[in-house]
Amino acid sequence: MENLNKLRVLNLGDNQVQEFPFLSSNITELSLRNNKIEVIPNNISKLKKLRRLDLRGNLIKELPKEILELKSLERLYLRWNENIAKPNWLDDLNPKILIYF
Repeated sequence: MENLNKLRVLNLGDNQVQEFPFLSSNITELSLRNNKIEVIPNNISKLKKLRRLDLRGNLIKELPKEILELKSLERLYLRWNENIAKPNWLDDLNPKILIYF
């Protein structure tokens, strides 16, 4: 398990994942596409090196404001979360971030 600290890219897409996984802060790319995740935890802010986050096709209803703390984020994929509401603060993200809503 100690080698997980070296993990940079993780693809758990299409695996029926129901909870956001506990991850190393060194993760740069995370795909949780097409799962059954309903909640993004507030501690997502600990993923300081995260550049790409793919949450398409889940059951997410709201985004935690802690996403604003992801200063390395370049791409955020949120499509196909049917009940998700676009929060007003999403416009406060770095304008260089590509958001697929």
